[in-house]
Amino acid sequence: MEKLLTIFLTTYNRKNYIRQALDSILSQTYKNFNLVILDNASNDGTSEIIASYKDERITHIRRERNIGPINNAKTAFETASTKYFMITHDDDVMLPDMIEKQIRVMEENDDAILCDVGIVFINKRGESFKSIEEQIKTSQKGLKILNANEFFTGYFSDEPPLSCPTVMLRTEFIKSNNITVREDAGLANDQCLYCEINLQGGKVYRIKDKLYLYRVHDNQDSRNNETRATILEDELYKVLKETKKESLSSYLGKRVNSRLQAWAIMVARKKMDKKLLIDQLSVAKNKEYYVEPSFKQKAVIFLAKNLPFLIKFVYFVTRKVLNKKSEYMLILESND
Repeated sequence: MEKLLTIFLTTYNRKNYIRQALDSILSQTYKNFNLVILDNASNDGTSEIIASYKDERITHIRRERNIGPINNAKTAFETASTKYFMITHDDDVMLPDMIEKQIRVMEENDDAILCDVGIVFINKRGESFKSIEEQIKTSQKGLKILNANEFFTGYFSDEPPLSCPTVMLRTEFIKSNNITVREDAGLANDQCLYCEINLQGGKVYRIKDKLYLYRVHDNQDSRNNETRATILEDELYKVLKETKKESLSSYLGKRVNSRLQAWAIMVARKKMDKKLLIDQLSVAKNKEYYVEPSFKQKAVIFLAKNLPFLIKFVYFVTRKVLNKKSEYMLILESND
């Protein structure tokens, strides 16, 4: 039977997690796929673990030298030939029916260009702050569909980012629109890619069921940093110009203001250098997509710069007293 799907697994020095990742892929209830492992010159025993697997679906491509995570992932876009493909992580875990549910969505909906699933955050020990089974049992079910532009505009308000290592793509659409990872976007290239697909007319299908365990740990490639956010904004503006949708640039401007407000809180909590915030405030005003901040955003930034103890007090009340923390933050703390 002709394979419908190619799963590309990118890896580099993941001997502690690679076996669990591989086992979860190979034990999927849906079996009709190729697994291409893009081994970026691992030297810690990862390659030997991969070589111990004898499954005929596996192709192991081992680089002679490390070409960087972005170029490694780019191979998937250059070589994918099956109807669908996806790029997944070497330190996470797929639940057994994840691929089966995604294939069903893609096959039943010809306009589905990409499809992701809900995730559960786990720490380096595979633990979640709440029972994994309970989270899966009580999570939202069903399907959410985002039409052209809707993921892009939603991304800057209340639409959660796509779960990168769960995203399944329709190869024909990607090839015909010459879409690939943008090297200039750095580690923000995944969300930039999905926005570009949506701006080019690609519909986004989101399976709400939690079908993937996403590991948060100190050594992962995708840990956030201050430069990632600014790079993403500039790259997305390029995409808007290329797709002739500059009219949507106000969403970018609003995102910048929200980010600077969040950074102001970090400055008040002494988690970020005040100079970085001041520099970014100046840079933001010169952006082509600049939007005037709201009164609240201006107030938070002013207080963070001049009366930071007030911001710290509000943070203490909301985060400590009311215990309003995100699942992601709880998992980060549990990694300590």
